[in-house]
Amino acid sequence: MRGILVVGRILFVLIFIVGGALTLMDLDRTATIIAPNVETLPAALASIAAKIATATGLATPKLLAIVAGVVELIGGLLMVFGIGTRLAALILIVYAAIVAYYSHDWSMAGPDRTANLLSVLRDLSTIGGLLVLFAFGSRPLESRAPIEVLE
Repeated sequence: MRGILVVGRILFVLIFIVGGALTLMDLDRTATIIAPNVETLPAALASIAAKIATATGLATPKLLAIVAGVVELIGGLLMVFGIGTRLAALILIVYAAIVAYYSHDWSMAGPDRTANLLSVLRDLSTIGGLLVLFAFGSRPLESRAPIEVLE
């Protein structure tokens, strides 16, 4: 059973590892995708991003693309190796929620509504899987105390 859990965890986080690597290998494309959403950032976050962009000399979309790639890649690798699984899952939950919020048309209107709905559901399912990893960590289930059921 432990082997199945390890394989399942690896297969689940492959999307973050591959996505993070592809993001870092093509920062310009990712920055172009992120750019329209930079204008909708909350004021406090936008001012922090602007200060960091000024200090680094990078445009905010490119800076956010680097952060996205690093979070995905490192978070995925940490979970594959069972290092800080809960913390990595928590960071990826926040990351996935932010990406889902900013990358979808939540009105579900227009000709692409079915594809958009499926994409939203995929993101929510990913967050659900990350919540499971956060709850159980990387240890095998046999080493845990029984879960109490509230009646």
